[in-house]
Amino acid sequence: MITGKDKPFMTELSAADYAEVRRFGAEYRGRKPRSLGARVKDLVFERDTLVAPTLGPTYSRHLLETTLGPLAKLVSALQGDPPRLAQLRAELEGLCGEIIHGNEQRQHFLMSRATKV
Repeated sequence: MITGKDKPFMTELSAADYAEVRRFGAEYRGRKPRSLGARVKDLVFERDTLVAPTLGPTYSRHLLETTLGPLAKLVSALQGDPPRLAQLRAELEGLCGEIIHGNEQRQHFLMSRATKV
């Protein structure tokens, strides 16, 4: 199996690789804690859903390919490699398909708000 280290998209890590990544994250948080602690007051979290109209996964993929700079560069770079370009497009459409319900693209998000002390 190809792991995410060798594959340009659709990353899959082995259990050992995933554990190594988690260890690096824990080490980084130890050096640079992300806790807001006493640095903020009135911390509030809110969930919501961004809803955008779409005609389907193919339409959403095309929109991303033409408006998202890094993706447009990747698509341009893969023009000479049709099988990989087809794989990228299929995977993008699969991801888009997961959040499309009817003619709506629904992206859930978590927002935080606080006042700096």
